[in-house]
Amino acid sequence: MSEDASKEALEIEAKRLDLERFKARLSYRKSIIIGGFVAIAIALIPPVFQFVSFLIDTQNKDAERQADIQKFRSQYISAFLDNALNQDIELRLRLAQYFKFVAPDKDLKDDWSAYYAELEKKRNDTRDLIEKLEEKLASTQAGPVSEANSVEQDKVLQQLGWLRAEVGYVAPNKSVIRDPRNTNVQVLDGIDIALDSIPLDKQPMARKIVSAFANAGFGRNQQIAALSNAIVESNLDPNAVLGNSIGLFLISQQGFGKGLSAEELKDPDINLNLTIDASKRALAFVNATNLDAAIAAFVRYVSRPANSDQVIRTISSVSRQLTQ
Repeated sequence: MSEDASKEALEIEAKRLDLERFKARLSYRKSIIIGGFVAIAIALIPPVFQFVSFLIDTQNKDAERQADIQKFRSQYISAFLDNALNQDIELRLRLAQYFKFVAPDKDLKDDWSAYYAELEKKRNDTRDLIEKLEEKLASTQAGPVSEANSVEQDKVLQQLGWLRAEVGYVAPNKSVIRDPRNTNVQVLDGIDIALDSIPLDKQPMARKIVSAFANAGFGRNQQIAALSNAIVESNLDPNAVLGNSIGLFLISQQGFGKGLSAEELKDPDINLNLTIDASKRALAFVNATNLDAAIAAFVRYVSRPANSDQVIRTISSVSRQLTQ
């Protein structure tokens, strides 16, 4: 009995030892597996962090890019409102040319390039139309004096005024050219008129007339036309009298000098201001494209003598001496 018990105890102990060895192997394998997973996890952590950092950086850069695009759009919208609505098409062209190169993405560059091309076409078409209207104006100005002709001239001049402003043209009656060898030239606001054909004692009054018309915004052709008219009508004498026509420009007391006394019309400032006011209302004179047209318009629509054709020829002859 004791022998059987001893044998059974040995078997139990052997099984217990087998169990312990199994548990030890299991624990070892567990530690190996866990260690492997931990090692893999540790090995994967830097790339994961790098990937996450990359995603964050990409998102930040996209956000910055969107902010830059928004800033750029705000910038060109501001520039557009400042310049693109300007009547002068050249300003809009320069704006479009700038942004078609500096826009931050291809779509915006394409949009600005298309806008530039459209503006360029419009500018070229406008220039062609200006040339045609100027030919038409020259034809009507050379035609006979009539109410219908005058109305047609006003229409053409109105169109030309708008179109010239749109393409940034300098007024056709402006000039900044003078002969430096001519020392007796009156230079006012870049407008040159030779006064050497006028007697020295008359030149102060000539300068006064030129200055007044220049300060009123009239160009060289208009200044010469007005001065030539005063030379012919009054010989630059503010006290000149011919019937009821008085002063530098022989203003009639029955015309736009009505209600003024002879002494008032002899005042060169009053006489000049009345003449300039009448000149501003004569669109054919304001927008005359050459000296002959300016003289004809001044005579027909401002001074209005009875023998206008003869006066125009006389004034034209005098004006040539002021342009040498």
